[in-house]
Amino acid sequence: MMTGTPVLPRLDRARFSAFKTNQRPLLVLVIGDYASPLCDSAISKMASMSLEFSSQALIAVITESQATEIFAEVKLETPFLAYYIHGKLFYSAEYNDDELALAFTIRNWIHGPRFANNYLDLYKMLGDTPLSIVTTEDSINEAFQLHPQIAQLYGSVELIITVKSVFTRLNISERFAVYNQLDQNLNGFDNLSDFAKAQEPHYKILSSKGGDGLVAAVFDYDLTKEYRDMLYSLKEKFSDFTFGLANEKLFEKYFDFTHKKLEDFPQYLIFDLDDGFYYPMPENETFENYIQIVSENKIEKVFMSEPESNEIDDEVMKLVGSTYKGFVEDRHYDAVVLYDTPENSPYIYELFRSTAEKVTELVENINFAFIDPTKNASPHKLPTIYTTPHIELFRKDGTSIPMLNIVSQEGLLRFLHHFSTFGAKIPTSEMSKEQAKIEKSRIERIYPISYANYIEMYNKMFASIYSSEI
Repeated sequence: MMTGTPVLPRLDRARFSAFKTNQRPLLVLVIGDYASPLCDSAISKMASMSLEFSSQALIAVITESQATEIFAEVKLETPFLAYYIHGKLFYSAEYNDDELALAFTIRNWIHGPRFANNYLDLYKMLGDTPLSIVTTEDSINEAFQLHPQIAQLYGSVELIITVKSVFTRLNISERFAVYNQLDQNLNGFDNLSDFAKAQEPHYKILSSKGGDGLVAAVFDYDLTKEYRDMLYSLKEKFSDFTFGLANEKLFEKYFDFTHKKLEDFPQYLIFDLDDGFYYPMPENETFENYIQIVSENKIEKVFMSEPESNEIDDEVMKLVGSTYKGFVEDRHYDAVVLYDTPENSPYIYELFRSTAEKVTELVENINFAFIDPTKNASPHKLPTIYTTPHIELFRKDGTSIPMLNIVSQEGLLRFLHHFSTFGAKIPTSEMSKEQAKIEKSRIERIYPISYANYIEMYNKMFASIYSSEI
C-alpha cells in the first residue's frame, strides 16, 4: 500500500508530445530551469493535488528549456499551469501558491464549471458559495486566469458559465459579473481591481458594533424581495450611504436615538452610530425622498441624548447629550467630567462627588458633572475612552486633559492641582519619589497612545514632586 505524497513525473520534449495526445487530459506545471523556493513549493503542492485529481488527469512537471512547444502557445512567466485535452491547449494560468485557490483552479479545469443555459438556471445555481463569478463562453479563458487570484483573496468563490443572452437580459456589459450572497445581486466587472468594488454588497445586515459611517437603515424583522430591490436601487443612486437592515440588537439603539417605540413596520432611520447622531424623518415622506433631503443637507442632525435633567447632587450635575457642549465649552469655568453613572459605578461616583464637594468649597470657577457615554452624544465629540473610569478636565481656555493617574481622591486632587486653571487653590498631598516612579510606569503601560500626547505635561507633574528627573 502506497503512503505519502506521490512524486510528479518529469517530462522532456518527447514525453510531453506523447503524453499530451493521450486519452487522459494532461495538467502540466511549467517551472524555471533553476531551483527556487517558489518552484519547490509548486512541485510539492502539485504532487499533493495529484492525490485528489490523478484519476481524472495526468499531472506532471516540465522545465522551461524542455517546454518550447508550450511556450509557442502560452506567454506566461514560470511557474505556470497548462491543461491539455486530446493534444489541444484548453486552459493556462499563472501558478498560485495558495492551496485553496490552486485546488479551485484545477477542479474547475478538470470538472468544468457549471453551465447555465438561461436566466432561471443561473439563479438556481447562485448562492452555494459566499461569492460567485459568472462569465460567458467568450471570456472563459480569462475567467480561469482571474478566478484563482480572486479565490486567494476572498476564499470560496464559484465560477459559473452562461450564455450571452443572460448578460444582455441583466444589462451587464462587462465580461464578468459577481454575485454576493448578502444582497443577492449581480454586478459587472472587467478586472481584479474592478472586482473589489463590484463584490461589495449594496446593503448589509447591520450590527450594533458601528463602523459603518452614515447608515440608511430599514428597521424590520424580515428582508423581503421588495426591500432587496429597493435597497439595491437606492445604493446605485446614493453611493455615499451605507444601506442595511437593522437586526433586533439595533432596535434598542433606535429608541436611544429617537426615544420613540418601534411599532409600525417598516420604519426607516438615517444615523451614524459612531458619532451618535441621526436625521429625523419628515412625516409622509418616502424612504428615497428622506435620503435625498439628507444628502442635500436640508435636515439638521440630532445627537443622541437622554431627556434633559436639572439634577445636581452635591455640586455634581447630570449631563446629557443636549447639555454637554455648553458645559464643557463654557469659557468662564473649568469643567471636570466623569464618563460614568452612579448606578454603574457607585464607588467611583462617590469618590468623584466627595472630591467635587471639597474642591468647590475652595474654588468658585470649577464645575463637576457626569454623563452616560453609552446613551449620549454631542456636536462636541465625547473623548475616546481607553479604560474606565474616565475623567476629563476641560479648561476655560478651550484645552482638555484626560486624567491618567490613579483614580482616588488624592489622585484627582493632584491632577486638578497640577492641570486646572485654578490649581494653585487646590491642595494636594506630597508624593514620594518611589510613588511617582510607580505612577509614571503605570501610565506608560496602560496609556501608550494617550500618554504620548500628554507626556510632557505629565512629566512636569512628576518632576515637580521631586527635583531630579525620573
